[in-house]
This record gives sequence, C-alpha cells and structure tokens, in this order.
Amino acid sequence: NADRGGEIDRMRTLYTPTVQRVVMSILPSAPGVVVAGGDRGMTPSGNSGASGFMINGGQERTNEMVLDGVPNRTSYGGHNYGIIPTQESTAEVKVITNAYSAEYGNTTGGVINVTTKSGSNEFHGELYTFFRNTGLNANHFERNRQGLPRTRLVYNTQGGVVTGRIFRDKLFFTGKYHVSQSNDVKSFSGYVPTQKERDGDFTSTLYSQGGVLREVTIYDPFSTTYNAATGKYTRQPISTVSGKNVIPASRINPVAKALWKYIPLPNSTAPLQVKATNYAPTGSAKATKAYLEFMPRIDWNISQKTKLMVREIRTDYKETAVEFYPDSAAEINAGWPFIRANHNAVVDLTHTISPTSVLSIRAGMERYVTGSLELPRTRATPKDLGFGSLFQSQARPAFPVFSYGGSNIGGSNLFAGAGAAAGSYVPDQVNNFDVTWSKFLGKHNIKVGGQVRMERIYIYNGGYDAGQFSFGRGDTQGPDPDVATLAAGDEVASFLFGVGGGSIAVNAAPAQQMFYSTMFVQDDFKLTPKLTVNLGLRWDKTSGLTDRFNAMTGV
Repeated sequence: NADRGGEIDRMRTLYTPTVQRVVMSILPSAPGVVVAGGDRGMTPSGNSGASGFMINGGQERTNEMVLDGVPNRTSYGGHNYGIIPTQESTAEVKVITNAYSAEYGNTTGGVINVTTKSGSNEFHGELYTFFRNTGLNANHFERNRQGLPRTRLVYNTQGGVVTGRIFRDKLFFTGKYHVSQSNDVKSFSGYVPTQKERDGDFTSTLYSQGGVLREVTIYDPFSTTYNAATGKYTRQPISTVSGKNVIPASRINPVAKALWKYIPLPNSTAPLQVKATNYAPTGSAKATKAYLEFMPRIDWNISQKTKLMVREIRTDYKETAVEFYPDSAAEINAGWPFIRANHNAVVDLTHTISPTSVLSIRAGMERYVTGSLELPRTRATPKDLGFGSLFQSQARPAFPVFSYGGSNIGGSNLFAGAGAAAGSYVPDQVNNFDVTWSKFLGKHNIKVGGQVRMERIYIYNGGYDAGQFSFGRGDTQGPDPDVATLAAGDEVASFLFGVGGGSIAVNAAPAQQMFYSTMFVQDDFKLTPKLTVNLGLRWDKTSGLTDRFNAMTGV
C-alpha cells in the first residue's frame, strides 16, 4: 500500500536505552516525528509530556494512537494519551506518517500503532531494575563553579515480564508488572502570627521607617465615621483598658479564636523585630511520586480459523506533597495526593472465513482519570470552627479557606492563611466498537469497516465549596480608611475583628458526552506487478457536545 512511516521493531523497542523506559522516547527516531515539548517529560506517568508530538507537519496532540487497536487518546487535558506504553510490555510500534489508506482517520498528522507482547509455546521471563541516584550524577557546571553540591535525585524502577503457554498451541498468556518510585526533598518557610498577635496584642508588631522600628497602629473598623463637610471617613485607633493596639478578648470573633489550634506557632530561633519568615514545617520534608502498572493478556486459538485476544493495562500514579502544617486540617499546600489512573482494555475476535477473507470484531475501552484528593481539609468542618448553623447548612463539611495576602508556600512575610480549595475528579472514558472485513478478490485487496466511539467526561471541581474568606490591612488602617500606609493596619487584626470578604462556591458537575462514528472502504488494486492503485472512501461524523443528564444549556 501507499502508507508511509517507520516501524520500531521488537529489538529496538526493548533494548534502546531511555530515561524512563517508555516507547514514546523512541518515536522521534521514526521519519517525520518531531517532539513538540521537552523530552524529559516523557515518563509513564507524564501523560502531557509524552503526548506532545507533531507528525509530518500535523498539529501537536492531534495524532491518533491505538493500543492493540483501541483508541488511546482522550479529549480532557489537551488530548493526552491515556496509557504511555513501557518498553517491556511492547512488541512493536508502527508510526504511519502519511496515511493514504481510508482505514485511518481522526488525525491531522499521523497514527501511532502499538502492539503489546503476546505469549507463545515457550516460556520467557525477565526481571529488571533501573535506578538513578545522586551519587552517579555529574554536577552542573554552574553549581560546581560555586562550590555547591549536586542536586538530590532518587528514582527507582523495577518490574518483570513473563510470557508462555497455558495449553500448548491453544492458550497463551502475558503478565507484566512495573513500579517506579521517586522522592524529592522540599524546604518550605513562611510567616505565622505570634502568640501575642493571636491573643489580640499588636504592641510588638513593628514596621521599619528609615531604619527605625516603630509600632504599627491598629484602628477600630467599627469606629468609622463620615464627615459630611469634608466628604471623608475617619477611624479611631484601638485604646482600651488593656492598652493601645490590644484588641479585647470579648471583641475577638469566635471563628478567629477557634482557628489558631490548627496553625503551628513560630519556630524560628531568630528574634522577631519586624514581620519576617518565622516558621518552617517539621517532620517529613520529602515529596513522593509512585507509579504502578500491570498488564495481563490472554491469547486463545479457539480453532484453526478463530482467535480471541483479551488484554488489560492498568496504571496508577500518586504524588504526595510536603505539608506546610503537618497533620492539620488547615493545610494550604493544596491538590494532594494528586492521582492519575488508567484502564485500557480490549477484546479482539478474528475469524478466517476463507483463505481469502478475514473478519475482525473488536471492543475496547480507555478510561483516563485525573484528580487531586483533599485528605487534609476533611479533618475539620465549619462546625469545628464555630460557624453558625446557617453557614453550615450551605457549606460543604470541610475546612474553609482563609487568605491574608501571603504567598501560598514559603518565603512571605505575610500570613499565608489556612485551608485549601476542594479537590477535583475528572474521569474521561472512551468506549469503541469496530468491525473490519478483508477480502482478496483477484487483483483487488478490499477492506471494509466501521467504528462507533463514545466518549464521556465527568468534571467535578468543588472550588471553595466550604467557603473562602479574605482579610487585608485595609479594614484596620487609618485614620483615613482610604489611605494605606505601613504605619497602620494589619490583616490578622482585621481577621480577629471578623471583617473581610467571603463567599461559598456552588459549582456544577457536568457529564459531557460525544459520539463519533465512521465507515470506510479501501481497494488496493494491483494493475501490474509494478503499479498499484490505492482507492479509498471514508465517512466520519462527530456529534455535538451534550450532557448525559440533559443539564446543558445553550443558544
């Protein structure tokens, strides 16, 4: 036929040295294949980096990929490939850069066709381990020049593959197990309020004016008055029996009192003169990444004319971050554990009708799940923080978000706050069913087929479903509330008074779906021993986007 491309055979697939043992790293060796992003992102769990290819001038991420005939590309997340095949589970890879056959479609560039290993009458097994370690790495030139040590790197990959027979000449199996683990040391720092500030005492909250340390003045937000003659507002500084800049305990909001048990105290040994970094997390400082893959495959010769193949690949990836507030519901390092899971399954029945005619029926599924769980925020609820029954009835039973203007993780001299937004959970599933009939008829090689594909994407992202509150210096600055200076106001003081802004997110959870169908006929007509004409006709239809439960509105 007239198709053009490159084939990566079993030997090259298995023995080519790559960083993370994925076949995607070998694809650029095929003609016409260009890596659109950084090749360092090609890992079994790096679906985005391992999907960034341009084939024969086509657009990035629009190339079809089939795994044992099953579509492996999902729409969510920028048309990522679901399964990133590892080298030990792959028999061969064929990259079609110019698809002149009507059999191929749903692509602007090329087609990547991956075939997994099948069993045979002979037993074969392999155990492997690959590791990358700091001690084996060379240092960067710049770090070497400055006398800095090598950056830490720990990455381990282990697994095994076994193939063989269950019944000679009839039933065969393939089993593959693969696990990768890595960890990185993280060092975070930031600012948390002192015990005096938590108690409402801001007499030691200082600012620098020309190198001279001065006390910040806290103004009472409830003393604001309007002067009709001047058209301006004014506030009075706090001055009570407890002293200047001391908020009485009776005026501290109950939620503010309840929050501090979730926030660690400063643990810096340096004396605090002005607001600066005064806290670093204790306990584990390692961010971990773990990837697991297993693949069972069965090949059954039902008869001399009929063969059945059943195969599943399952992958699980989990990434855990370092907690800024260890073991606390107030954790602000959001989005962990981050998860990514895949199921790719196929049932393939091939029947030889006659020596010149073959029928193939295939059903498959690719399920790509990505999301971030929310384990810390479920350790406490608005009720635990003293919110009223009305708020509790509208908010999700999880820890709200409190923001004070500081950076999310580390290095800020402003209080970063507490709590994180809700996690997300997005399953994207593609089901396909296709039938292909091939027939040799004289000088004609005729192939007729069709496919039906349904994709469903469920999107849950709760956002600030337990409430979000923000506090700034503006509510306790003065004497003119509209004029901001370093000498007045404090975001924590505003919080203690209970003045600020807030909201509760009520987000929809759409269940989107699309249908895709195609039919084709291809005739490779051999006019002479030296001349073949390829004639093909293909019809594709992609439905509009709908909601499974009819919850979508539009114009």
